[in-house]
Amino acid sequence: MGSVHEVLSGLDRLAIAMVLGALLGFNRSMRHKAAGPRTFAMVAMGAAMFTWLGTTLVTPQGDTSAAISRITQGLVTGVGFLGAGIIFRGQGRQVRGLTSAAALWFAASLGSAVGAGHWQVGLVATALGLIVLSAIPLEKRVTQRVSRRMPRRSPRPDRGDQPPFDH
Repeated sequence: MGSVHEVLSGLDRLAIAMVLGALLGFNRSMRHKAAGPRTFAMVAMGAAMFTWLGTTLVTPQGDTSAAISRITQGLVTGVGFLGAGIIFRGQGRQVRGLTSAAALWFAASLGSAVGAGHWQVGLVATALGLIVLSAIPLEKRVTQRVSRRMPRRSPRPDRGDQPPFDH
C-alpha cells in the first residue's frame, strides 16, 4: 500500500472520473438512451482505478509503461464488449445504440486519462464529448425542418430510384 498522499491522490482521481462519466451518462439519460449516469460513472471509475493501479506497478528498472499499456489494451477490449451489449437492431434494418456504445467507450478513455493523472485532459475531452452529443440532435432537427420545406419527389423505378429510408 502506498503513502496516505498516494491513496488520496487515487481517490481524487476516482471522484473526478465518477463526475465526468456521470455527466456523459446524464446526457444519454436525458435522451432516454440505454445507459445512464450510473453505468457511465462506473465505467469511468473502473478505467481510472485500473489505470491508477497500473501506475503503481513498477518494474525493477522503475518502468510503469508496460503495465499501463497492458491495462489500456484490456480496457479498450473489455469496454468495447460492454458497449456491444447496448447495440441492438430495431424493426427492419435500423440499428440503435451505436452512439451510446461509443460514448461508453469514450467514458472509459476519460477514466483512463484521469487515472493516469491527466484530469485536465479528461475535463476538456468531456466538454468536447458533450458538445458532440448535444450538436448531433440539433443537426437532426435542422435537417428535418429543411426537408419539410423542400418539395418531395416520388421515386421512379424506371430511373432506378429507390424509396427513401426511414431515419
